[in-house]
Amino acid sequence: MYQKLKPLIRKTSPFATTPKTNMPATWVQPKLVATIKYSELTEEHIFRHPVFIGLRVDKAPQEVIIPKNEKVMAKAKNTTEKHLKSTVAKASKKENTAKEKDTTIKIGKQEVKLTNQSKLYWPDEGYTKGDLIAYYDQMSKFILPYLKDRPESLNRFPNGIKGPSFYHKDAGDSAPDWVNSVEVYSESNNKNIDYIVCNDKATLLYLANLGCIEMNPWNSTVKKQEHPTYLIIDIDPGDKNTFEQVIDVAMATKQILDECGVRSYCKTSGSSGLHVFVPMGNKYDYEHVKNFAHLTAMKVTELLPDFTTLERNLKKEVIKNICRLPAKPPGTNHCQRLQCAT
Repeated sequence: MYQKLKPLIRKTSPFATTPKTNMPATWVQPKLVATIKYSELTEEHIFRHPVFIGLRVDKAPQEVIIPKNEKVMAKAKNTTEKHLKSTVAKASKKENTAKEKDTTIKIGKQEVKLTNQSKLYWPDEGYTKGDLIAYYDQMSKFILPYLKDRPESLNRFPNGIKGPSFYHKDAGDSAPDWVNSVEVYSESNNKNIDYIVCNDKATLLYLANLGCIEMNPWNSTVKKQEHPTYLIIDIDPGDKNTFEQVIDVAMATKQILDECGVRSYCKTSGSSGLHVFVPMGNKYDYEHVKNFAHLTAMKVTELLPDFTTLERNLKKEVIKNICRLPAKPPGTNHCQRLQCAT
């Protein structure tokens, strides 16, 4: 794609009205035709949730005509999804109006109450609470396998991404009776806490409706609470660090793990960080995993002594490379930090 687009680069936008972009854009001449899929065409004539499928070599740009003022909805898999998308679309139209009336959708045998769908959750981008729920609805088949049988530590944003948030752990009396939970004793609170376990789409959308932009599943399951599925090494840059340094830390971590004969997988994290996942297969308890994380961190500091350290609470800007162990029952220490300072 880069080789095809490079000859088409131009300095200015080819559009009569330059669209807003989150980052500086590289404009190209609109000479290539692509196939995309999307959930709908908004009243502002913007594709919602577009996904690139591929190029069309059999079509010329002049043959592409997008009907004006026509709302195009993706085919819903079933009546439930049609109902949800219709609710979200209506909510998006009314984002600047008064509170929308509550609505209830049926997912399988469960009824999920959706509230305040038009409430702005991302004011700069114009995304609403309804958009958040629609996202979790469309991504549910990809997300649910990683939530199954895992207690949730939920970060709720009742007033959107710019408002204050709080952590929600106890299911409490307000949760519907069909929401699964597991009781775990908390040493710090000296009581049992009913952690929500998200195993189905109805529960996922219930949590999204609570304003849970961020859902944090334990890295161990209810079946083996003391034996984590994986270890996560979380690498984040400070303001004075470069992404190249983040990559250096990730590569050093991989080198150490490779030498140990340990599999690891890297993925992006947020806007500028990386996660390194180390499968544990539920074979080892927390103490063993914590010790392994500590030893790995020590070895990384030996490879990158100029900007890595095991010290905590550094006042200078740092890359925090957190060997984050699976969440243990409350009140236990499960975090080993490796910090990289410029």
